[in-house]
Amino acid sequence: MCESDDAVTDIEADSLLFPDVACGSMAVEIDGVLISYDDVFAIISDPAVCRLKLTAVNVGPGFEDRIINLVISPPNLGTYILEETGATDEYCELTRVTWQYRSAASADEEILPQFAYSSRASFGGEGYLEITELELNFEDDLPDYISGQFEFTAGVFFDETGAAPDTITIRGSFCEIPIENRICDTDGIC
Repeated sequence: MCESDDAVTDIEADSLLFPDVACGSMAVEIDGVLISYDDVFAIISDPAVCRLKLTAVNVGPGFEDRIINLVISPPNLGTYILEETGATDEYCELTRVTWQYRSAASADEEILPQFAYSSRASFGGEGYLEITELELNFEDDLPDYISGQFEFTAGVFFDETGAAPDTITIRGSFCEIPIENRICDTDGIC
């Protein structure tokens, strides 16, 4: 399903929006502009393993970056309808995708959010997130990873500039993103 030395059937390749995305990275198209995210990581930090957070960062030219966050609750294979799963604030039931643009005028200034978008219906978001591969078993020696795709209309929920459009279309694929185990025991030891 990802770019690799293994043979991939046409059916598998068609299952991702961007089948050529390299393993360990994410490709995201925002209103027709394709961006590659190579700094991607996923973590599980809650003992119930009911929430996975995947973050991708694209550092742009100058003093700016673009960040996409996926919160998947609970992490399972299959399709999440974002306007339904983003309707609650329950920790183990809130699946959503957000994208934000941050910048600064110079290297001396802190990079601050300029505008941000959400898949939540309360901001006008709708669409889907599909998990196509999920290996999540920290008790064996095999790598833990997640792959999938998403396509949704995102609504603006923060706009420092006053010029961001109300909605944008975001599509993306991610391939075999390693999942880090950050679950701490009851004594706070990880």
